[in-house]
Amino acid sequence: MRTMWGFWERQIWIRNTALWGKDWSIKPSGQAFVDLMSRDWTTSETAATGADGVATIRGFLGEYALSVRVGDAPPIQTGTSLSRQGGETVVRLPAP
Repeated sequence: MRTMWGFWERQIWIRNTALWGKDWSIKPSGQAFVDLMSRDWTTSETAATGADGVATIRGFLGEYALSVRVGDAPPIQTGTSLSRQGGETVVRLPAP
């Protein structure tokens, strides 16, 4: 969980901590925040199953949107959640 107490220079009460300036231009700290949220703290993986039909990825804790594709068929969309206990998600595919 992340809590942000302020981000805009006109509304934040602690000097030099805003992520966006008074004119809404992004500051270096704001760009670092955007990069963390959209790139560094995001999991984007592609995996292929083995002969056993299992694909494994490592990811950050949280919610995931999954897209599973077999051959040229339209992808199957589902979601899952990754907690500290780990876990697995089973996606049943239609018979060919």
